[in-house]
Amino acid sequence: MNRDYRFDVVRAISCLFIVLTHILQGYNNEFAFWTNSAVCSFFMLSGVLLANSKVDNYSSWLKRRFRRILIPYYVVTIPMIIIYVFFSKIKLLTIVVLLTNMSGIFGALSGFGHLWFLTGIMFAYLITPVILKYKSIKVFIFVLLGIATLYLLKIFSFILTAGTICYFIGLFFDNKLKEKNDILYYLFFVSTIVLITVNLYFKSSIVISRVRYPILGILLFYLLYHSKILTPIIITQFKGLLEWISRKSYIIYLVHGFFADGVFSLLNVFSSTGVNIVLFLLATIIFSYFISHIVGKIESKAT
Repeated sequence: MNRDYRFDVVRAISCLFIVLTHILQGYNNEFAFWTNSAVCSFFMLSGVLLANSKVDNYSSWLKRRFRRILIPYYVVTIPMIIIYVFFSKIKLLTIVVLLTNMSGIFGALSGFGHLWFLTGIMFAYLITPVILKYKSIKVFIFVLLGIATLYLLKIFSFILTAGTICYFIGLFFDNKLKEKNDILYYLFFVSTIVLITVNLYFKSSIVISRVRYPILGILLFYLLYHSKILTPIIITQFKGLLEWISRKSYIIYLVHGFFADGVFSLLNVFSSTGVNIVLFLLATIIFSYFISHIVGKIESKAT
């Protein structure tokens, strides 16, 4: 089967947007609240890619998926937890939350905040095999109601709720999302502009901001995947870089947050913002490469 590089474009651009989000947040720039919708694109992409997954054995499928996300997770977080024990105040409960990957529900220490994403993905993975077996609109509605209940009970935060919903939209409607519809594409394009304009005008509206967060993520996925201009250029002109970012995107996500916030933030080391950003990017790239190498060694021994 030929590789669909359009997925790589969605993954790579979403990854870069998320990195940009944390740079902007580091300087209290309001545009961070626009680019952070890319997390929802990540969730949706995960759902789309697993929509046709074959589940012959629940535990084997789950073990395979968890291994892919948890090996890099622990390779990154365990050393950081140990370092934080010596350089910063960290409670035992916080360590337990991080080791059980529950920061999306119980919150996280500064520097670990971006790891909430993993809580959502693990939750989604846990019920995906069952949902794939009984995939229907009724089941989709039931899942939405279940996630909404978790939000109303204040177990799930809003961003965790929005992210997991985007995952299941991708899981249930993968064919519709992959199917190009010119009318729908231009409608989505115009909707993006209108949504941004409305949100800029009503900056203080929490409701509009919350509606914007998942919807922009969905629109970003669709517009990138079906773009006739940007996506083909990226695939043909920057294929090598595209493949590298796409392949390392998850580890980049894990690593970059520690250099954007907390004890090891590099965004305020020097007086020059430009120098700090370059330092941040270099550290993210170098450590991502290093962590990828370690993860590769561990995974080769595990298989």
